[in-house]
Amino acid sequence: MYYQGGKSEIAADISSAIRAHTKKRSILIEPFLGGGGSFLQLAPFFQEVHTGDIHPDLVLMWQAVANGWRPPTELSRLEYRTLRRLQPSALRGFAGFPCSFGAKWFGGYASNRQGTNYAKKAAQDVIEVSRWLPPNHKGTLARRSYDQYNPNANCVVYADPPYSKTTGYFIDFDHNTFWNLMKRWTVTNRASVYVSETVAPEGWKAIWQAERTLRMNQAFQSQDSTIQERLFVYNGPNES
Repeated sequence: MYYQGGKSEIAADISSAIRAHTKKRSILIEPFLGGGGSFLQLAPFFQEVHTGDIHPDLVLMWQAVANGWRPPTELSRLEYRTLRRLQPSALRGFAGFPCSFGAKWFGGYASNRQGTNYAKKAAQDVIEVSRWLPPNHKGTLARRSYDQYNPNANCVVYADPPYSKTTGYFIDFDHNTFWNLMKRWTVTNRASVYVSETVAPEGWKAIWQAERTLRMNQAFQSQDSTIQERLFVYNGPNES
């Protein structure tokens, strides 16, 4: 599914890097579900998954599709504008992200052009992801903040937070608090924690990296830009 900051094109590589770095296959925690690209590549390898997001419409969409709802394959400009003014719902989440320009939350109606039907493609993508979402797979799917999880030593955590020095996320995000919690989960909780970012604080090392081009219709950029995607693990002192 198109999603701002989504990683569909590199998700398989991220999954491979995580699985090569740990033998844990019991529980996966993915607190930033987003467009589900990385989740789709990771979830099949775990017995249990716990995932969600903080955005109400996004979670309503994922919960609905996991329980059998099928999104529309056509969405008009008028429907898009109307949904923007309504209360949170699965359909509003579907319109607000994958049917928006750059997949930015109601960032403008994504007109079908060059043979691309955004609604149809998004509907196909979310249905594919839903095969691995609870209740179709053991675990939980809920609206909650990343700091409401409590992983243990049996858990693999994959976190794809809003990147530092980027704009467009719908809430303020405290990156220092996030990194401190990821460190605590690693050191104190003994979970295997993996973080996608371009940069990380001292004590974190990259176990995988790749150059990626962000295009205007993918990440709401005014022009193409290149970033260095990295997957970090904590490798610093073990004091809590």
